[in-house]
Amino acid sequence: MGVDFRPYLQVVVKSVKQNWYTLIPEDARSPILKKGKVAVEFTILKDGTISGMKLAEGGSSGDSAMDRAAWGGIGASNPFPPLPSEFAGQYLALRFHFLTTQTRVTWMQARQVNLRNQVSQSAFRHGVGNS
Repeated sequence: MGVDFRPYLQVVVKSVKQNWYTLIPEDARSPILKKGKVAVEFTILKDGTISGMKLAEGGSSGDSAMDRAAWGGIGASNPFPPLPSEFAGQYLALRFHFLTTQTRVTWMQARQVNLRNQVSQSAFRHGVGNS
């Protein structure tokens, strides 16, 4: 039986989303709404610290300011709370996707990747606002 990471990931996603939103470049906000997508992979160690953060393959938006905002949203959230005690693994590997479109800034997904133990798959979709 796997570990239910939904409550833990809700805390992680909320923290990263709040930090990311404050770092999004002005040209990706209303009224300009520059398009871009960034994918960042990282691990959360048992004690909640971040390790091994990197852009996912093909994960750069091509805009360094947008890439830095995604990177900073995760980095500013370090450390997260410790991993759930019922999880026997040493780390949780995640890939976060950050998306800005011509209509809004959206937190696209947080997805568990490369786990050593069986866990529940979780995906989140959250709009961050159009204002």
